Amino acid sequence: MEVEIKKGEINGFNGKKVDGKVLFSNLIQFKARSFTNCYSLKFVFHGTEHYIINGERKTVHSNQFLLVPPGQELETRINAKGPVKGVCVYFSEDTFEQQLDRYATDLPIVPGFPISSSFLQVPDVFSSTTIDAQWANPDFFLESTLAKLIPFLAHSTSKLRKLEVKKEDTRYHLWEKMEKGRVFIEKHYSAKLSLDQIAKEACLSPFHFQKRFKGFYGKSPNKYLNEIRIQRAQELFNQGYKPAYIAEQCGFGDAHYLQKCLKKQLYR
Repeated sequence: MEVEIKKGEINGFNGKKVDGKVLFSNLIQFKARSFTNCYSLKFVFHGTEHYIINGERKTVHSNQFLLVPPGQELETRINAKGPVKGVCVYFSEDTFEQQLDRYATDLPIVPGFPISSSFLQVPDVFSSTTIDAQWANPDFFLESTLAKLIPFLAHSTSKLRKLEVKKEDTRYHLWEKMEKGRVFIEKHYSAKLSLDQIAKEACLSPFHFQKRFKGFYGKSPNKYLNEIRIQRAQELFNQGYKPAYIAEQCGFGDAHYLQKCLKKQLYR
C-alpha cells in the first residue's frame, strides 16, 4: 500500500489461527493506493469512507461494508471534520476458498457496491465494551466475520439466480437497486415512508421494486420497514426511554399504536 496522506491512527493485528489481518482505523484524513492481492472487507462504523476500484467510485457510509476481491486497483480516501472509524479485514484467497468448500458452494457473486452490515450482525467494535476484546483477539473477529460472510454471499447468490431474469449482469444490478432501497428504509425508518419513495430511491417502479424485494429478501418492503421500527423501539425501551418519545423516534405516530405493534410482535 502506498500511503500519500494519513491523519489519525491505524492499528494492525495479524491472525494467529486464521490467515488474515485486521486493521482498526480512526482517521480524519487518509489517501492511499494499492493493488489487492486478497479479499478485503471494509466496514465503516462511524463516518464515511470513499473508494475508487478500477476507476469506479464507491462511497461507504456508517453501518455499511464493501467487499473487494483480489486483483483490483484500489484507492482509499477519507477527508472529514471528525474521526472516521472503520475496520478492514483481509483474507487470503486460500482462506476464503477453504471456507467456500466448507459450505459446498462455488464462488458466489461478489457485490461491488456497499451493503448494509445489518445482515452480518457485526457489533460496533469501537464501543467501550467491545474494543479491547476485539483488539486482544483478532482471530475471533476474523473467524466470526468469515463465518457470517460466506453464508450471506452464498444465500444472496442463490436468491439472485432464482430471479426470473436471464442475464447475470441484470441480476447484479437488480441486487444493487434493491440494496439501495433497503438501506434507504434503514436510514429513514422514523419518517413516513411510502412504497413510491423507496422505489424511487432504488430507481425501479413501485410494482417491480415490491416484486423483486419480496422475491429476494423474503418479505415486502413494508414488512421490512415495520421490523426495523420494532427492533429500534425495543432497543430504546431497553434504554429506559418513554413510549411517547420512542413512538416519535421510530415512526409509529403515537404511543398507543407502538404498544399495539410491540404486543403483536410478542405474541406472534
